[in-house]
Amino acid sequence: PNSRLPTAAGSPRQWSAEVVDRKIPPGIPKRMVILKPITPSSASSFNDVRLRALLDTPLAFGSTYSKESQSSDADWKARAAQWNSDRSTGYLAWDGENPCGIVACFLDADDPKTARLISMWVAPTHRQLGVGRLLVDQIIDWAQSHNAQTLSLMVN
Repeated sequence: PNSRLPTAAGSPRQWSAEVVDRKIPPGIPKRMVILKPITPSSASSFNDVRLRALLDTPLAFGSTYSKESQSSDADWKARAAQWNSDRSTGYLAWDGENPCGIVACFLDADDPKTARLISMWVAPTHRQLGVGRLLVDQIIDWAQSHNAQTLSLMVN
């Protein structure tokens, strides 16, 4: 599905959001989820989240756990660098020290006004808490900052 990107207005979106777990009793502190770009220095966490995603929802991705689990540390660092370029970006969602989500986006090679959202996944423990919205909002901001007019969700 394609959607037109809204025009940028006001201040940029926050990179963090309180995550409200409906099962947490009143008075217990809420958790804070933050987004961090995927970089070569975060390749180990990138690897962890990506492999968890492939195990959890194997039909949602264009790759397999058995294939990607064979990748070396150097492969993951190279992939992280590729996902963090002028034409692409990737983010991990973090709940404290634990990565709990992933998303990536790239500008279409044939149509740089179109951005493609890929590799969207949120850990089962963090679903329906706003983490997915936080990830998508960050991709919308990135696509707008790269002059994309259309955001296309790529699904397998």
